[in-house]
Amino acid sequence: MKELPKIYDPKQVEKKIYRYWTDGGWFHAERDPDKKPFTIVIPPPNVTGQLHLGHAFDETIQDVLIRWKRMSGYCALWLPGVDHAGIATQIKVEAELRKEGLTRFDLGREKFLERVWDWKQHYGDRIVEQLKTLGSEMSAVTSAFGDNADSEDALAAKTTVLNKQIKAQQKKIDELNKGLTASAEKDGENDTRTLKWQQAVNNANAELNSMKNQLGKTNDELEKSK
Repeated sequence: MKELPKIYDPKQVEKKIYRYWTDGGWFHAERDPDKKPFTIVIPPPNVTGQLHLGHAFDETIQDVLIRWKRMSGYCALWLPGVDHAGIATQIKVEAELRKEGLTRFDLGREKFLERVWDWKQHYGDRIVEQLKTLGSEMSAVTSAFGDNADSEDALAAKTTVLNKQIKAQQKKIDELNKGLTASAEKDGENDTRTLKWQQAVNNANAELNSMKNQLGKTNDELEKSK
């Protein structure tokens, strides 16, 4: 008879159990007209973050509810949510670039997006893996960013978001131009502070043009999807 270890090692036990659950399809959920549906969507934490004790407490309650409803005969779906966190991810990547003495404008749009995706691949699955470590009975689904979705609804939603972003960016540029004008009148056009204002305006305009180009491409994709 094998002697029990003096210290409990979860890695030796819990991974095997969780694999048994997933391989057996115990978390799988499909529409069943004969069963009443019960669904919980996990509020999406940032893709760049990690779980803390508050998350662990919240997910445990959801896990209990899902298991109880499933055993009670419901068609239970617990859907994992992950926020793509575009702004938060951009901030993280730009911080890494600054360590290299670079900015996103030095790289250009395509190269910068490559760096963002590299970051996501490295850190983006951390939250879901942490939830699995907790033993959460999440339904297996294929995850995708809204930016990658090619459905008509997703493209229409993306168009709406881009229009809002363009409007906000234009407002930002107007404010920056006010600061530029005031600095030029006070300190002169060649003053360091005025030149910084000018650079900020140039950067903001470059971002605005990028948004407009993206909107144009999205509108073209939307027309093709109809």
